[in-house]
Amino acid sequence: MLAEDRDLAYLQTIVLLAERIKAHLDKLTVAQFMDSYDDIDLLSYRLSMVGEYANKLSASFRASHDHMPWIAMIGLRNIVAHQYARVDPDRIWATATSDLGALEKLCRDQIELRES
Repeated sequence: MLAEDRDLAYLQTIVLLAERIKAHLDKLTVAQFMDSYDDIDLLSYRLSMVGEYANKLSASFRASHDHMPWIAMIGLRNIVAHQYARVDPDRIWATATSDLGALEKLCRDQIELRES
């Protein structure tokens, strides 16, 4: 499979994860989130998967969109996967509610370019 085809599949997966994160957030207040280990775990996992797929994007794709915090996304994935005790619910909430939108927009725009 060509790198461009792999990138398209990874972008589509990131959008799917972002949609699921947003759908779950629509059901929660920040207070409810902070009081629920299950919700913290769920969003942490989904954000870690965003980092996993961001890491799989080709180096050339990431370099051409170097305004995105790729290292931070991948770093969050590593914390969730390997240093769970370091997961910061405030950071998870902020990432899910504030930071994810720009990534989702980039992914949607790039999907549209590749599919047209």
